[in-house]
Amino acid sequence: MDKDQFVIEIDDLPYDREALEGVFQQARPYARIKGLGWQDNSHLQTWTVDTAPAVVIYSGSYMNIDTNRKDLNYNFLRHGSIKKMIDRLNFSHPITEGNVDMIWYRPGFKFEPHIDHYAKSTMMWPIIPNDAGAPIDFYYKSNIDLAPLIQSGKPAGFKDQVTDEDICCTHYYSTAVPTIFNSLWIHGVRPVAQERVYLRLRINEPFESIVSKHRSGTLVR
Repeated sequence: MDKDQFVIEIDDLPYDREALEGVFQQARPYARIKGLGWQDNSHLQTWTVDTAPAVVIYSGSYMNIDTNRKDLNYNFLRHGSIKKMIDRLNFSHPITEGNVDMIWYRPGFKFEPHIDHYAKSTMMWPIIPNDAGAPIDFYYKSNIDLAPLIQSGKPAGFKDQVTDEDICCTHYYSTAVPTIFNSLWIHGVRPVAQERVYLRLRINEPFESIVSKHRSGTLVR
């Protein structure tokens, strides 16, 4: 399998990791506990935003399980450096503040294998740690038919269906240029050893379309 079935790096859109770390420090008071339908959220009642293994800073309610902080919203597009980068990208739909967030994982957190139901493709800018930390793994197992799950639009996790032996691609993120990956391919992150903070853009354009633009030089203006 070719790596660009899963992930590509956008070499013509370099970024300043330290500048994004400054944005994170401004935005961190707006963090909310992160939750998704396929995850085990049974410990929610015992977590606070300071102890939860995964938190998110964003505008909207699509991952909102933190009812104590449900009114907190943060618009990352108000930062000129972020808006300038995103304005250079040629996607098939407008990017709004609801597409942009920061995800913040604490040591020990494991992002179990899953497919996304809220994005077809995902763009990442690693911020912390300064070497990007844990990589992302992609999984393939011939007896798993993803098409019905994707068509349903429902959350889907695969922690009981795939193992490390099913990993078909591992990508170590760059901290010089962003990465875009296929959100509809089974992917996950093994337990993180250090605090992990990334700026994330959720894109509703098929990964194959984005790869085609990247190859033709039309993805970045």
